[in-house]
Amino acid sequence: MGRLVVLLPLLLLVAAWASGDEVYTCNGTQLLSAELLAEIRSYAPVVQSIVDYVIQGPERNRTYEELAKFVDRFGARISGSQNLENSIDYMVELLGRQGLDSVYTERVAVPHWVRGNESAWIVRPRMQRLNMLGLGGSVGTPPGGIIAPVLVVRSFQELHSNVSKVRSLTALECALGAAAWWTARTGRDWTVQAIALARALLYRVPSYSCSSLQINTAAVSM
Repeated sequence: MGRLVVLLPLLLLVAAWASGDEVYTCNGTQLLSAELLAEIRSYAPVVQSIVDYVIQGPERNRTYEELAKFVDRFGARISGSQNLENSIDYMVELLGRQGLDSVYTERVAVPHWVRGNESAWIVRPRMQRLNMLGLGGSVGTPPGGIIAPVLVVRSFQELHSNVSKVRSLTALECALGAAAWWTARTGRDWTVQAIALARALLYRVPSYSCSSLQINTAAVSM
C-alpha cells in the first residue's frame, strides 16, 4: 500500500479541484473539457476509498512514520553531497519494494558546495576566536583570509544609509531576524548592492546574482 501513500496527495488534489459543478476557466477559456471533468469526477469513489484506507485503515500514520524515519536517517541533503545520493538510493529501493512499477533516476548537473576549514577572529583590541559557521553556498576567502574593520547595522534601512561606509569593511547584521528578512526580500536589490561593497558579511544567507560581487558570508554568535 506504499503506492497509495505516495499517490494520495495528488489524488486528493485532483478530487478536490474537480469536485462540484464549477467550470474552470482562464481568461474566458475553459481549462478542462466536460468529458475530462466527468472522467475525473468518476474517480471520486476510488479516491474516497484510498482516503479512508490511509486515514482510518491499516495505512494510518504510515506516511508520517516513514517521513520521520527518512529525515532522522539522512538529515540535511545538500545538493551534490554523498548524503543526498544515499537518500536517493534509499527512496529508489523503498519504492521498488513497495511495488511501484516505474521507479528510476536521471543524471542531472547541480551546484556542488563543499565546506572547507573556517574561522573568524576579533584581532583588536584583543585576539578572540568567534563561534562561527560559513553559510552554505558562500564563496571562499583569499588564501590569507580577510582582515577588515566591522560595521554593525541593526536593520536593512541602517545598512542602506551607511553604504558609503561599507566599502572595505565587514558588515555585521545584529539580530535582524526572519521578519525583517522577509519584509525586505521583495525589494532587497539595494541591500545586495550595499553588501557587495563590503569585503565579507556575517549573519546572512548568501544570495548571489550574476551581476553582483560574490563576498564571503558566515553566521557568528558572541
